[in-house]
Amino acid sequence: MCKLAANGRRFFITEAGFVGVTCRGVEEGDKIVLFLGGASPFIIRECQSVPAAFNLVGTAYVHGIMDGEAMRLEETTDFLLV
Repeated sequence: MCKLAANGRRFFITEAGFVGVTCRGVEEGDKIVLFLGGASPFIIRECQSVPAAFNLVGTAYVHGIMDGEAMRLEETTDFLLV
């Protein structure tokens, strides 16, 4: 049963020491973001074809920052998703 729950998912540890699980295709250097009002973090990657833009890679479970637990409004940043 546990094998099915993790099917297609990858374990990771961030530079800050958070642990999580996300989709296949995530690469070192991808960023974890929280969208205002969102319940779970997302993984984004810098877009190669559009400067200063990002591609959405997928969702993630990150222990300790789910349901906006790590959201600090003074640290918000705007970015372009393509």
